[in-house]
Amino acid sequence: MGSPAPTVKSLNSVYSLNVEAQTQRYDRLSRKFADIYGAKPDFIARAPGRVNIIGEHIDYCGFPVFPMAIAPDMLIAVHANGTDRVRISNVNSEKYPARDFRTADIFEIDSK
Repeated sequence: MGSPAPTVKSLNSVYSLNVEAQTQRYDRLSRKFADIYGAKPDFIARAPGRVNIIGEHIDYCGFPVFPMAIAPDMLIAVHANGTDRVRISNVNSEKYPARDFRTADIFEIDSK
């Protein structure tokens, strides 16, 4: 069975323009993550931006839509810490302060 999400070894397979700028962006994120959490991320997940050409969420009503990926994207650096504690922070910490919570406080995980 393959990976649940596509993985890549080179940013050239993700970005067609400004690959060097994107490489620097990923490197900055990795360094910032290590500064905050004391470890390198296990991986970086990317979610491309999306627009819906026809309208706002009409796909939920069963109408045809033309969603399209756009250049702006979001990156998330992840490192498993072996606990139920989730610590999140944003590179823009003045605008988006860090948060810390336990998964048990939100939902119960059935490990059976």
